[in-house]
Amino acid sequence: MPNTCPNLIGGWSTIYATYTVAESFEMLYTNKSNFTERWVNYWRKVATTFKDNPYVIGYELINEPFAGNFYKDPLIMWPGVAERKYL
Repeated sequence: MPNTCPNLIGGWSTIYATYTVAESFEMLYTNKSNFTERWVNYWRKVATTFKDNPYVIGYELINEPFAGNFYKDPLIMWPGVAERKYL
């Protein structure tokens, strides 16, 4: 199994290359272990908490989405494959 505790000196791209992050994105896209529902509930709580705050104009739900778990399916890194598989 790949190293899931990266050296943080490499920045966010080092973290995105870990098995844990790749699997987390796949879990979000496929709702494995109700991950998508928990993600939705998190954002529902955030939106409810800040609904009357005049300084909040929107939320960025996913910044820099990743293709999914390329360790299990390397072909999802090919252009268009992840989109067809998950969207």
